[in-house]
Amino acid sequence: MSKGHKRHDVESVKHIRSLIEEGQYNDSSTSRLKLLWSTLQQLATTHQTLTQSSKNVTEQFKQLHDMLVIEEHKINSTINDRLQQTSTNIHNIINEIKSINSIFKPTSCIVDNEDLDNNIEMITTCSSLDQFIEQAFPSISTSKSQGSTDSMKDITDIELLTLVQSTVQHMNGQYQLVRPLMSKFDTKRLNGIKDQVRSCFQLLEDSENHTHDLDHNVMFIYDNSYTLFSPLTNKWTIVEQEGIDMIYKYGSSAVYARGNVYVFGTGENDDPPPTYSVFSVADGQWRHDISLEGVVDEDDQFKYLTAGCYDGDKIIYLIGQNDEEEESRVYSFNIDTPEKERRLNQVGYIDEGHKVTYMFKHFDTLYCMDNDSKDHTINVFDLSTGEQVDWCCVKDKANACTVYEDNMYILFEDGGLGSLPLVRNISIDHIVELAQIPSTTEKAQKGKGYYNMVPSTSEPGTLLVLQGGDMDYKYSIKGNKWTKIKHGKDTTTASAAVL
Repeated sequence: MSKGHKRHDVESVKHIRSLIEEGQYNDSSTSRLKLLWSTLQQLATTHQTLTQSSKNVTEQFKQLHDMLVIEEHKINSTINDRLQQTSTNIHNIINEIKSINSIFKPTSCIVDNEDLDNNIEMITTCSSLDQFIEQAFPSISTSKSQGSTDSMKDITDIELLTLVQSTVQHMNGQYQLVRPLMSKFDTKRLNGIKDQVRSCFQLLEDSENHTHDLDHNVMFIYDNSYTLFSPLTNKWTIVEQEGIDMIYKYGSSAVYARGNVYVFGTGENDDPPPTYSVFSVADGQWRHDISLEGVVDEDDQFKYLTAGCYDGDKIIYLIGQNDEEEESRVYSFNIDTPEKERRLNQVGYIDEGHKVTYMFKHFDTLYCMDNDSKDHTINVFDLSTGEQVDWCCVKDKANACTVYEDNMYILFEDGGLGSLPLVRNISIDHIVELAQIPSTTEKAQKGKGYYNMVPSTSEPGTLLVLQGGDMDYKYSIKGNKWTKIKHGKDTTTASAAVL
């Protein structure tokens, strides 16, 4: 070891000793302690969150368990009442048979009134009363029989008559037959409920904030610009950029996910394979014409990707529209996969003839609304099985559609608003009519519709309908009331993405 190195060590030791005397840390220790404290704080917060999550899960299942136990007891109470009546009658009848038989035949008794199951088996296996009496009250031996007969001879006539009269009194009693109850279960419905219970619980990773200073904004893409609407200030911002006209022309579904807006559609000139564009919220820049593999085969009649939705984690679900007579395909797109390796993976099919315009994920189910074909259907797609499980006709054409919590909200062409519960056995009969949106402008009266509706992330329980100018409204779900948003800018909106 060199002298210089030894001198450096000595100086370091002196410095450390001086710090010890002063009760101070050296720089590296201070830096390390700060890192450890920061990590410890985060871990403590995580532990509290996980503990609370565990308590929440336990409480929910406890409530389910308590409810199921109550329902079980409620149903079983009628069965148990009749079971008790049946058991009592069986016990009394066996005792009466024994009483009658003992007068005329010397017998012993092997029936145990406490062992009902054994008695039931004996009754059901015997083909006649004689066989039952022989098994339940077998005749005693000859010598014992003589003794028993002598004992009956020894009693007086009055005693014998009293015994017979007591038996006859029991004979006058009536034993009511108890009507059996059969249990019938709707297995399909029960399995559906079990599936719903399983799908009611979801563990979500703590999400990071990727929206920077654009929190709660709604982004619209149109022609050669995109517009941003802030529900906090009710202001519109228009940003013109080159290349957006191609997105608007060929893009058909916009999805926001973790700091990026993904716009899917077709390739240029509608030739597959399609491409997609990505807008980065962080720097406000677009990247266009990113190739997208996995959509079409060589001879496939693919047209475009019509609808998309984000699962809140890493998957974007998309609908690929083929020729009108063919089935639409459901795809998944993993945003965690490196960009060069990204491709669409086929999940399943939507019945032929349906053109999905809106799509929403609710737990393990996709709800796909077809607003373009003549039937206007809502299709229910099970992600766990990869199959369509139900559908219903909406009848009227919708101008906009969105989902909030457990309901789908549909804004119809005539301005009517309806809510529909998100359940597997979906039915338009369950739709609830809500307050109609005001139509105060000449544009609206001439047929200019409200072509988008999104849930507000800044006001829970509020839906935003944004069309620009004096056609901007917000709807309170709790109050069932529309309120006009003032200070609107005369703009045009198309594909919407909530940041």
